[in-house]
Amino acid sequence: MGLAWGLLVGLLLSLGACAPHAPKPLQETPERGLLSAQGTPLSASALTAMAAQADYILIGETHANPCDHAAAAEILHALAGAGIRFDLGLEMLPRESQPFLDQHPSREDLARHWDAAWGYPFTLYAPVLDAARAHGARLVGLNVPWALVQDFRDGRLAPDHPALPRALIPPCPEQERGLAEQFALHQKMRPESATKLSDFLRVQSLWDSVMAETAIQWRRQHHRPVVILTGAGHVERGFGIPYRIAALEPEAKMLAILPWRDASSQEEAVSSCTPHLRTAFFVCPPTQHSRLGMLLDFRDTITVQRVEPGSRAEAMGLQAGDRIVAVGGTPVHTAEDLHSAAATAARRGEAMRFTVERHGQTITLTMPPR
Repeated sequence: MGLAWGLLVGLLLSLGACAPHAPKPLQETPERGLLSAQGTPLSASALTAMAAQADYILIGETHANPCDHAAAAEILHALAGAGIRFDLGLEMLPRESQPFLDQHPSREDLARHWDAAWGYPFTLYAPVLDAARAHGARLVGLNVPWALVQDFRDGRLAPDHPALPRALIPPCPEQERGLAEQFALHQKMRPESATKLSDFLRVQSLWDSVMAETAIQWRRQHHRPVVILTGAGHVERGFGIPYRIAALEPEAKMLAILPWRDASSQEEAVSSCTPHLRTAFFVCPPTQHSRLGMLLDFRDTITVQRVEPGSRAEAMGLQAGDRIVAVGGTPVHTAEDLHSAAATAARRGEAMRFTVERHGQTITLTMPPR
């Protein structure tokens, strides 16, 4: 569920107006393109026609997937090319960032601020932010500061604290069931965790409520549609932010644009919680940039696509083309498997042992603990 997984992990632990540039065409290759809610091909003009009717355009992404960010940038160019003037709301920055963002910071200053506020590097998101800057969109910090999340979870924030939303809207029942399943999986991975399901649900509700509220306030003040860039788990099936926007502004028109990984992605267009939400997809393979310094492809197996020079992945001997089949002796098939194995090794203070298939041979590579 995209960001829902990131939430579980997290509980543990400028823009002056300018003339629009010529739009860059959305790429259409076997691995890129646009699809309708029914999974049929969708033209860029059809997408922008849908977007032109929307007050809020929610682009879901996987934080570590470079393809998602490239596609989001292309969508912004297409919107601007169709004459849609928008501002860009960001899950990744807190509302307290707004005075800084309103100063139209240089790209270098924005990068430093970004890397201090968000756990994924500016370089991953640079295509989206550069596209917004190119078309005069203002950046909007939507979220609550991460430093206050634990205080909120533990009940240490006063009800009138400015970081809190005016209305904390709980998840719709269907989403709550899914979050409970995710939480149960998390508890199996971290049996020593003292986090309660009620705490997790409150934090999820905090983030989604405050992002919805901030986007609504911004649109009403500035009279421009808001494009919201956020983890896909905050958008899928009308959960998360769309559900809260609908509760706070029932007449709002919304379009969700989500990543399509395979045919199962079509399930994310089903919106029982927010039935009037329109949905489209951009096609991107399930790749992720690992903080160990490698780009991984999760389509059929976990395959290393690229290794960054000077990274921990290079130091341990991983190479492009390697297939990671096990970590610590446990078979891995998904990003969640890989994270679970890494979390187990970190908790025990052990080195991570990667079992890798390379050119028909099976080898073991070891990454020492930090």
